[in-house]
Amino acid sequence: MKPKVGLTLVIKRCHEIVPLILSAFAAVCGAHPAIKIGGITATVQFAGLVSPGLFRFNVVVPPNAANRDQTITATYNGLSTQVGALITVQP
Repeated sequence: MKPKVGLTLVIKRCHEIVPLILSAFAAVCGAHPAIKIGGITATVQFAGLVSPGLFRFNVVVPPNAANRDQTITATYNGLSTQVGALITVQP
């Protein structure tokens, strides 16, 4: 099963934390997916299992993310989330 981002559009500012719910990831044991916003690697502040098959990741919007709709992707163990998930970054 391909991992999925549990949101398609949220309005956030740089340095704010985005809570993401992702499905179909393996157990989180010290390692977490590489999450990118607008192609820029975001900092993951928290990663944990919330229920079977669902994981929560608190991600900080990168300070150099441009103010517009940005793609958001997560890559883990060679798999990436679906294409087309967006997050809106505002000034």
